[in-house]
Amino acid sequence: MGSSSAGVSPEMLGLDEALLSVLSSIADTRVGLYRLSDDCYRCPYKLLGLLDAGQNYTFKFNTKRGWMLAVKNSDAEYVSSVDSDKNELCALHAGLGDRGVYSLAVSSSDCTLSTLQQPNNIYTPLWIFAVVLLVLATIHGLWSCVAARLRRCWNDGSDLPSGELPERLDSKQKSARLAALDVFRGITILLMIFVNEWQGQYWFFEHAAWNGLLVADLVFPWFMWIMGVCIPLSLGSQIRKEKSMTKIIYHIFKRSWWLLLIGVVLNSLGGYMRLETYRIPGVLQRFAVTYLVMALATLPAMARRPRLPEGGGIRAAVCDVTSLWPQWLLALAIVAGHTAVTFYLPVPGCPTGYLGPGGLYDNASVPGSCIGGAAGYVDRLIAGDAHIYQNPTAKHIYGSGAFDPEGFLGVLMSCVSVFLGVQAGMTLHLYRAWPARLRRWAAWGLLTGAAAAALCGCSQDGGLIPVNKNIWSLSYTLLTASFAFFLLILCYVTVDVLRWWSGSPFFYPGRNALLMYVGHMMAFELFPFQWEYGAMDSHLWRLAEALWGVLCWLVVAVWLHEKKYFWKL
Repeated sequence: MGSSSAGVSPEMLGLDEALLSVLSSIADTRVGLYRLSDDCYRCPYKLLGLLDAGQNYTFKFNTKRGWMLAVKNSDAEYVSSVDSDKNELCALHAGLGDRGVYSLAVSSSDCTLSTLQQPNNIYTPLWIFAVVLLVLATIHGLWSCVAARLRRCWNDGSDLPSGELPERLDSKQKSARLAALDVFRGITILLMIFVNEWQGQYWFFEHAAWNGLLVADLVFPWFMWIMGVCIPLSLGSQIRKEKSMTKIIYHIFKRSWWLLLIGVVLNSLGGYMRLETYRIPGVLQRFAVTYLVMALATLPAMARRPRLPEGGGIRAAVCDVTSLWPQWLLALAIVAGHTAVTFYLPVPGCPTGYLGPGGLYDNASVPGSCIGGAAGYVDRLIAGDAHIYQNPTAKHIYGSGAFDPEGFLGVLMSCVSVFLGVQAGMTLHLYRAWPARLRRWAAWGLLTGAAAAALCGCSQDGGLIPVNKNIWSLSYTLLTASFAFFLLILCYVTVDVLRWWSGSPFFYPGRNALLMYVGHMMAFELFPFQWEYGAMDSHLWRLAEALWGVLCWLVVAVWLHEKKYFWKL
């Protein structure tokens, strides 16, 4: 945010801060300097300060995102950025850099922005660590390749039909196991840990303020999706072992119960234990509900022991879809129900069908209490305002009210995320040949990506349904599933098909993803997983600390794998 900072010197600037010196030469006129963050969609300009001719003013700015600066003949606290303004003297976009010092000269005809001190290059640490990690990965990959050949850990596949591959044998269960699934989970869990470790404080690794998709927004739906992939595989395995339906259903409820309980307990981390404000929704709580719904929904399909029809043809080509036709009807009903509630549920004091964060959003046309529209309203009806998340990402940008990104209405679309994973898992279950699997996953990736693009209009804030993680919009569900399909293809081809890569080191945390998540949450801000040195006021130190945390949990994962300990509910 921009703020008045009289007497501030460049040496006093912190991480991602810049100094702007402003001098007005407009005689006998006091004008207002206004600012607007690039992160704030169609927000009004906010007054930074009033400028007198000949006086020098200094302002401190956050440099994570760019700013629109405007000088106006006005002293109002907020001025529209959407409507034309005859009082506007000049306006410009300022891309300020970390610890940069700038000057803004204001005259009656224009404004001129100059750089007095060059900012730091915040991307240098990324390049340094990228090169280091690439070198380490290359050394590790070469060693793994040599070690794998020496141990002859792969079957030669000579007795398999063309296009079919031997799959890894789990040393404990002695059953076929695709390493790509564990690698996918491992990538996701390590990315989650990196994001939670403040990811070097780079804005593109964070969550989007409201609409849009940044790196952190991929983690949760990818976990949901890969959980869905494993559902038909797990259920099919239990049915082949002749487990009774009663035992399978009992296991589903048991696993959901433990996920729910652990999630509720984790909500107390950080000392948030007061019952009158205890948060009810959460990450594992959503996993619990979506797993319960989709596992029970998929069980009848797997109980029929689906298999490819003989002779090929169209029936064989779409067998993975037709085997789930009742589940597809359920998924479409969920989408229809979610859409109906989102766009037609009356919300007191708010526009019906509202999808924004309220507050300053869209020229401050809707109160901050309307954040999320129907999604926020349903949460407040069920849990009450005090029992949902109080500091959503939109609050700091738009001045919005409380809103829970793991709220109740979002559970519906999360079930669809899981179901799209179930569809990928059914493909894996039915088709033995790897080309058949790849064709279908690629088709689903393209289809879901195209549908998401159509819904959001290929824009951040436009289209019928913008991409939004907070409300888990339909376009967000489809777009993140599209990326998940293609990430699985990448893992599957490189690890299980071409065998260019053993999947290490991601394979290890992928085998213990739940333990990695719970352990990371409980050990947050504990040494050696986290540490500080000095002011920690550079991206280099922040990135080093974040990667160190990831490395610590990777070591834990490898150790657990060597001990043959896998935490399963």
